[in-house]
Amino acid sequence: MKRQLHMLHLNSEQCFCLLCQPDPQALESQKNDDECFVCRSEGGLMMCDRCPHSFHPECHLPRVDQSTLEDDGPWMCTFCIWNMYLSQMKVTLMCPVSKYMLQWHYLLLSLYNADKDHIFAKDPCIHVRGYSSKIVTPMWLDKITDQLLDQQYITVRQFLTDIQLIFSNCDQFNQNNAEFRDMGVPLKEVYEREVEKVFSIRQQSIVMC
Repeated sequence: MKRQLHMLHLNSEQCFCLLCQPDPQALESQKNDDECFVCRSEGGLMMCDRCPHSFHPECHLPRVDQSTLEDDGPWMCTFCIWNMYLSQMKVTLMCPVSKYMLQWHYLLLSLYNADKDHIFAKDPCIHVRGYSSKIVTPMWLDKITDQLLDQQYITVRQFLTDIQLIFSNCDQFNQNNAEFRDMGVPLKEVYEREVEKVFSIRQQSIVMC
């Protein structure tokens, strides 16, 4: 089930790149992942034509709608779109989130993939005893994703602050348990690395407009 994202119209009709004019033999020999890049389960996967990644339509960012599923053309995932078409750029905290949607999709997909045991994807108030009584503002990846897709974030600062809440909440709740506190460290490292990679700056160096 390989489809083309309708939101992209970057290539001309005379384009002869590998995406627009794929080699049938190369496509036949390409091996995609058998499980979703985000949730790591099988079944009903969209397979990228440019890399081995596979996604459930509802797991990919942006979500893959029905019209895209019914398209017979090649399809690229967010990672390949980013790598092919966008150069690194700087961003300021008060810039509108809507200006960088592809970057946020890329960042969230990277965090979901890094959260291999889905520890930070779901509501901790449901799964962790005593969490809501100790943490004033719980935050998790699914909530951030829903709020992003619902256009609840106005500025870059609001979006990045919510992601950082995941890590600060983990530190606060587990301040007396180093083993559990350190579970957030690898995800935080991915976050900081990807923010620097996407915008060519360190997280601490993002400046106000």
